[in-house]
Amino acid sequence: GGYVDPALSVEKKVVDELLLICGVIASKDERTGKIVPVTDCLNWLQDLQRALRRDDDSYRNISLLLSSWKIVQQKLLPLVLACRYDTPLVLTIVKILVILTKPVSEQAKRAGRLVIDVSSKKVPEE
Repeated sequence: GGYVDPALSVEKKVVDELLLICGVIASKDERTGKIVPVTDCLNWLQDLQRALRRDDDSYRNISLLLSSWKIVQQKLLPLVLACRYDTPLVLTIVKILVILTKPVSEQAKRAGRLVIDVSSKKVPEE
């Protein structure tokens, strides 16, 4: 690949964490086709919320990445519909949606038109 601006990359461990969270928060019931939350769904959603709070406001890489994965359409909104009476869960999703929909800076708009590098090797070797 060509040059990737370090500001536009997401650390591999963060990408892995986000993939895990987004993969486990809910699954589709094969019989009904409805989204079903996992037992500790609220904790996973709170982890997602914390990850988004760490997002760089200038570039919003994590928000852009989640957007490219269609998490809102495929997981968050179906979860709200499936769990509408679970107030803490719904409120946490609303907080996540507020973070994801805050106005973006000019830098973030430009970043949104570029490719986010998820293969960053900026992870400290342990």
